[in-house]
Amino acid sequence: MLKLRRSIFHIGTLIALSANVLCQTPREIENELLSHFEKLEQVSNYGGSRNENVQELENKTIRSIFLTYGRRTDVLKFSFSKLREKISENFKKEKILI
Repeated sequence: MLKLRRSIFHIGTLIALSANVLCQTPREIENELLSHFEKLEQVSNYGGSRNENVQELENKTIRSIFLTYGRRTDVLKFSFSKLREKISENFKKEKILI
């Protein structure tokens, strides 16, 4: 009986954790990514005060977001227009600096 209760608890926990991943919309994911790219820009070599520890943390977080949400069909179909625009802006700035 105790094993059954533990199993039910573990299954419920897994469902609760996976529900968090599923309930975030692609727009929310884009906004989350944008906030991490903003933090990364603030501590970058070009645009801000260089901080390698924060850079490493933000890069790991961004990678984790891609791995977590990148398997969802709705996310893969989403255009991420704000993110594309931000990356394009940064690319233009770096071209000018080079």
